[in-house]
Amino acid sequence: MKIYLRSMNRSIEVSKEEHDNYYRDINAYRRTQQNHGRCTCPKADYRYCDMDCWTCKYHRAGDTVSLDCPKTNEEGDEESMLDKMVDEAADTAAIAADQLLLEALIKRMDELAPGIFHAFELRQDGLSDTEIAQELDIPRTTLLSRMKKVTTILTEEFF
Repeated sequence: MKIYLRSMNRSIEVSKEEHDNYYRDINAYRRTQQNHGRCTCPKADYRYCDMDCWTCKYHRAGDTVSLDCPKTNEEGDEESMLDKMVDEAADTAAIAADQLLLEALIKRMDELAPGIFHAFELRQDGLSDTEIAQELDIPRTTLLSRMKKVTTILTEEFF
């Protein structure tokens, strides 16, 4: 039995087991593509199939439709999938604005109390105030007063 390697433009001799293993996935994929009208490969050319449909001369659009292709809905109106898509531009702008705000907050935190951002990160990670104070090598009361001071000032300045 032979396997055709389109990339090398040649056939190689293999055992039946190797042949079956090689073409098992290819045949399943080709059948799926044919069921959807995307492959029009004649049976005589099945041996040339390598699942690279985009470069195959038998590739067709089939039941794949464009996002702007109109379809009729239940009310009888024509609409496209493009009409149903959410405009993410507003979300992107909001994310960018949030990122800028976060950077400004972190910078201001560092100006008010150097290293305090790390303390807030440790608290977010679930460490107790005592553990955070030990890690930063400062008294717990000092840590709490700095955190309160920074929180109060940032709330006044940014919110």
